[in-house]
Amino acid sequence: MNFRLLLCLGMGLFTTYLGLVMLFHAFRRTPPPAVGPVANFVAKEGAVFDPLTNEKTTYREITVTTRMGQVPATPPPVVPQVQVPPPPADSLGQD
Repeated sequence: MNFRLLLCLGMGLFTTYLGLVMLFHAFRRTPPPAVGPVANFVAKEGAVFDPLTNEKTTYREITVTTRMGQVPATPPPVVPQVQVPPPPADSLGQD
């Protein structure tokens, strides 16, 4: 066998391997998308018709919350306990 034939066989095997890997990857199942945070904006709309004046009135309600996510509450700061040293023993009861 000559070198050119071995090179063609090697390239053919490599191309076949690459094609099989790509085919296997195409049929593999993708993971579900991540769930995002809940929207903080809500808009509601309602229309009312007045039968006497035949006038349409539209009511719109817009609600926006400032809470952007589930954040744990910050614990209160730790207050250090101040300890007063006892007075020296020789100064007790002396005036």
